[in-house]
Amino acid sequence: MADDRHIELGERLLRGTASPAEETEWARLVEQRPEFGVELRRQAAMHSLLLARVGAMPSRPGMAEQIGRETAQPRSAESRLPEFDARRISFRRWRMTVAAAAVLLGVGLLVNVQLKRLRPVPGPTRAVASVQDVRGTVTVRHAEIDVPARVNQALYADQKLITQGAASSALIVYGEAVQLGVRGNTELALHTTAPAPVGPGEALLLTHGAVQVAISRTTARKPLFVTPHAIVQAVGTRFLVTVSAAETRVEVEEAVVKFTARSSGKSVLAQAGFYASVGAGPEPTIGRLQRAGAGRVGEGLLALYTFLEQRGSIVPDVSGSDDPLPLQIVGERWAWLKGGGLSFPTGEHRVVAATPRTPRRLYAACTGSDELTVETWLRPSAPIQLGPTRIVVLDAPGQRGKLDAALNWAVCHGEVGGNTPGANVNFRVRTSRTRSLFSHVSTTSNPLQTIDNVQHIVCTYSPAGGMRIYVNGQLEAHKPEGGSLDSSGPTAWYPDCVLGVGNRNGDLDRGWQGDIFLLAIYARALMPQEIVRNFIAGPPASSVSQFLKSVSQNCEFMPIFGAGSRVTVPDVVVRRRGPAPGPVGMVRAQSWNG
Repeated sequence: MADDRHIELGERLLRGTASPAEETEWARLVEQRPEFGVELRRQAAMHSLLLARVGAMPSRPGMAEQIGRETAQPRSAESRLPEFDARRISFRRWRMTVAAAAVLLGVGLLVNVQLKRLRPVPGPTRAVASVQDVRGTVTVRHAEIDVPARVNQALYADQKLITQGAASSALIVYGEAVQLGVRGNTELALHTTAPAPVGPGEALLLTHGAVQVAISRTTARKPLFVTPHAIVQAVGTRFLVTVSAAETRVEVEEAVVKFTARSSGKSVLAQAGFYASVGAGPEPTIGRLQRAGAGRVGEGLLALYTFLEQRGSIVPDVSGSDDPLPLQIVGERWAWLKGGGLSFPTGEHRVVAATPRTPRRLYAACTGSDELTVETWLRPSAPIQLGPTRIVVLDAPGQRGKLDAALNWAVCHGEVGGNTPGANVNFRVRTSRTRSLFSHVSTTSNPLQTIDNVQHIVCTYSPAGGMRIYVNGQLEAHKPEGGSLDSSGPTAWYPDCVLGVGNRNGDLDRGWQGDIFLLAIYARALMPQEIVRNFIAGPPASSVSQFLKSVSQNCEFMPIFGAGSRVTVPDVVVRRRGPAPGPVGMVRAQSWNG
């Protein structure tokens, strides 16, 4: 109410209609409320008539001088509020303007990026390749933009083809008639400038991964591959280029490939059946390829050892996995066999070929699928062995107590009873239904009795099929089991395990006496027809006579001599003997030529 009265009295003073009583009342309000003085100064600055009227009031002769002094004094915070408010309003407007400009700029940039993605990326006008097949996640990158690859898509210079994941792949045709099978986890730049000492010229830049190359004999334009370690020049027609962080490797299937180390410029010529590789060192190496025989089963393969590429005391895993599991031979009494194979001639207890680290990939795959297959081609040096001795085993040597308390699985030679001699095959697996240390099954016959024969031994496990042992393609032992292969719980597989060949890990007290030519491990139980398929494919060693002698006990052979054949061993049709004879398959002679 005082505010309204003050405004009313002020208006009357401005019009000159205020009575002496109203002038006195207004002066009293100003003395009681200082803010009224602020209002007075504001109005007095705008209307000098008000100040004149105040100075003429007879009831307050000193009021004009007092107001004049207050007006001349520095303004209080309250008196500056109106001007401060005005600046604040201006600052707010400026800030809102800047914010609006920033929003518009961001929207503009976003629209520009989207428009870039929508409109075609400018690139070269000449197509250098085309996509023929796409599986999994495959993208084409150009100008730092990735688009999904599609069948029949043209690929241009300076573009990259990228496969993401091990299951992804792509087939492209480069140039006139060059097929490139791009495998998983690969990055391939389709066109770049070849470096010294080969350049100038066109080249394919393989940063990492693997590419299978097939070149028509008639094409004149053959690709040149550049990797971080080497330059691979296609003189031949069929080869595989693989690049890892450690090395570049080329495997030649047909004709010749020129392989040059980038660090030194030194070159080698790798012919069909040979490989060449180079890593951090200046010298490229060359060696014979390991071939496990044509037509082998590859689905579910975890590890493959063919004992052909004999590198000192290392047995390489040639399964083609991105995480290989090489074996390190420990001990003295062992030997490489000419033509392929690893020999434990004396059954020395202190010798084993084992993985230097835990095979996590193998462990996870088998406990994930609840299935397992262990396949070997072998030849015992002694028919009766005490133990049973360990041909192949996956166990945890650091956790063993009595017997095989830390065993996950094992393929053994001899009776299951401790220190009992025998010539049979014993298969042991730790499952969820294991009541003691492991479940096991043994052959009732003695397939390892004859020491001169190369035998094909396959042991499989699955909850549905149980434990099975096949000898030379024939089922010799079966035991229903039905348990799972656990990674946790009271019957779980021991995680800190080691894959060993020829002995039990850790204690090294179950040394096997014999020769091994192939070891393959699968994360599934192979079907009987798949086991026969691998049996027909034969061992990787070049000794065909040993294979023919071993299978002659169960099969008969019908040689097929083709017209004009130049092979030294004819093709063979394998027929099973017994109550249900019939063809099993064909062994091609060229599969055995070393």
